[in-house]
Amino acid sequence: MINPKDLQIIAHLREDARQSLVDIGKKTLMPTSTVFDKIQRYKGGLVKKYTALVDFPRLGYGFRVWMVLSTRDKDRLKEFLTSHGNVNSLYKINSGFDFLIDCVFKNWDEVYNFQEKLKEFEIKEKIVLDILEEVKREEFLVEK
Repeated sequence: MINPKDLQIIAHLREDARQSLVDIGKKTLMPTSTVFDKIQRYKGGLVKKYTALVDFPRLGYGFRVWMVLSTRDKDRLKEFLTSHGNVNSLYKINSGFDFLIDCVFKNWDEVYNFQEKLKEFEIKEKIVLDILEEVKREEFLVEK
């Protein structure tokens, strides 16, 4: 189990991973050197990656689609999905499906072409969800 001080640091990193160690130290009432040491220990384990949350529509990628798929050819489909540029996130799931895919596209033609390409992988069942609006994202463990 993670201790409360570590959880505080993680919450501050989730809120803004670019804030200074000094600021995190002040907010958590810990010395900067302690915050630094703890964050170093998190890397590659507890903290998998530091990244930016991007507003995809402002970059010209206004079509976000989530799909759940089941297939007879899991390994080949997984290889295709992990290497496809429009796949933002990929999850292995259960409940009769194999994968949950978060995809980002510029237009409906790209969505259509992606779905056409999926036909090569013996898809047994597919559910497509068009994301209309991002209401909340990456807020778990963020200090409010």
